[in-house]
Amino acid sequence: MSINQRSSVRIISGGKRGSKIHFPSLPGLRPSGDRVRETLFSWLQTSIAGSRCLDMFAGSGALGFEAASRSAARVAMIEKNRNAAKALQENADRLQFDNVDVLAADALVGDTFKLKLAARQFDLLFVDPPFSENLHQTAIDLVQQQQLLTPDALVYVESGKRADTLQVPDHWQLFREKVAGEVRMQLYRAIAAE
Repeated sequence: MSINQRSSVRIISGGKRGSKIHFPSLPGLRPSGDRVRETLFSWLQTSIAGSRCLDMFAGSGALGFEAASRSAARVAMIEKNRNAAKALQENADRLQFDNVDVLAADALVGDTFKLKLAARQFDLLFVDPPFSENLHQTAIDLVQQQQLLTPDALVYVESGKRADTLQVPDHWQLFREKVAGEVRMQLYRAIAAE
């Protein structure tokens, strides 16, 4: 596929319901499907409004824009592919999302991205890198090292259904889990220390 080819998905719910998100057709860029997003945001429905969200591997922006549409206070989207990051910013501008920050950076480069974000800790974190790159464990380890989570934060991990078992911190409790087609959905709560 040419880098100039574009695809789109619709925002499912919230203030921008039905709006299209456009993104370039790039290898590994795979938006979370409607069924997956419907399930995820059903799980999160009481946790989004007013939250600070981080989409570590934003790609198409399907998860981050969905959270922004549902009244998240701030949504930080990190995307290392410059063309995809440019499309994210174009979508945010076109749809007038004033609660979205797009950063063209590598989410796995420690303090580099953290220093450029307004928020230092997040209530909701999306970890959905390209499945073939096996970056899930590295991302989870970085989240822990950088102390990116507020007490009782939620962490959503989307992976292939046959992906390796993740080693998560002891204080993360698996809150919800589901397999939909080839996708494994896991939602953890990072329980605050007593």
